[in-house]
Amino acid sequence: MNHHLNQCLFHYIYDLLNKAKKLNLKSEDIISTATYLTAYVTKYQIKKLFKDFNGTIIVSGGGSKNKFIIESLKDKQYKVIVSEEENINSDALEAYSFGVLGYLRLTNQISNLKNVTGASISVSLGSIILPPRV
Repeated sequence: MNHHLNQCLFHYIYDLLNKAKKLNLKSEDIISTATYLTAYVTKYQIKKLFKDFNGTIIVSGGGSKNKFIIESLKDKQYKVIVSEEENINSDALEAYSFGVLGYLRLTNQISNLKNVTGASISVSLGSIILPPRV
């Protein structure tokens, strides 16, 4: 996702939560809206970045356990499966992926390729935050 879209999503979610709080909306309604937004934006980005893709998308991590998200991602253009269907532990894959991202950050290597993500530049993602000295 590009930086502008990330900013828009952050402000949308921030405004949504503030308005929901003021309107005394149920937690279930807020979570449902946020889940729908996650699925919608993810599918939009898949279709935008992979216009001619007609293979299989393997989903892992926390979102892969959400049946609504998985069903929402499905499309006639490509197949969507959860990594467990390929005997790949979803939690392990997510942990491994974050380990790789952490390594790339620590070694200052590019982890966000512009030709893959649609970003304007390729960069090393993440921040290194050290604990305060006691």
